Amino acid sequence: MKKLISTVVATVMCLGFSMPLAAGTINQDSADTLGTDFTCTVENNPTYTVTIPSAVTISQNGTVVDITAENVANLGDQEISVTIGGTDYFRNQLVLEGEASNGQKKVLRYQIIKSDGTTIETTGTDTATGTELAAFTEDGTVNYTVKPVIAASTSKGVTYTGSMTYGISLVDAGQFITTFGLTVMLCIFLLSPQLLGAETVNPAEEGTSFLFVYPDDHEENSTDVPNNQEMSPPTGDNHISPKSLLFFSIIFLCATILCFRQKNQYYKKINTM
Repeated sequence: MKKLISTVVATVMCLGFSMPLAAGTINQDSADTLGTDFTCTVENNPTYTVTIPSAVTISQNGTVVDITAENVANLGDQEISVTIGGTDYFRNQLVLEGEASNGQKKVLRYQIIKSDGTTIETTGTDTATGTELAAFTEDGTVNYTVKPVIAASTSKGVTYTGSMTYGISLVDAGQFITTFGLTVMLCIFLLSPQLLGAETVNPAEEGTSFLFVYPDDHEENSTDVPNNQEMSPPTGDNHISPKSLLFFSIIFLCATILCFRQKNQYYKKINTM
């Protein structure tokens, strides 16, 4: 188990000043002096420890993965948000890769099923990056299930592997900013290395590696249907149509405006405290 330890340094703020019970008063004939006692309470920085398995072997019926938060303190009005940061497959698809005995490359899609039953999956043209898996305001454990999508054409006797990274940050409690997630996903889609014809860039090293072994209960032969060939990386020229680019640019602009509005409202709230 690898511990992903994150300590967020918050802006030091004074919560308030104590006021004397009565104001001191002197006049021109008094020999006394006046003074003021100051009190300032400095808020502690938020702290937490998030633990996620670094390697998981997936069963055909799915395997449960625990996300545990410990040492949670001083979050204030915020919560710890754990999201999907990306995968090692092109365009951050939820896909495992393997190699058959004849040397042919094979791929296998997988799903992420959240604790509330929500299913997260990709189909080749979308991405799961930015999707929230868990949120914490105190110590606790939230799990998700990773499950392979096995079809009739799935090649058996193949070991499939892949990995997924996570994004861990503090956000306003109960207000996970979906517009920010939408903006991130649109940026990834519009600037995807595959769409630009560049090499696939691997995500950060921290994350969970997945392993799935599909048992071989028959002899593979040349008539086997290749597994999920539609998910193979594009090999030809790729481009975005002008209409699609305009459409996503408009959505991107709207999402960005909403993000800045939420940010301004947040800081306005802070400044009025």
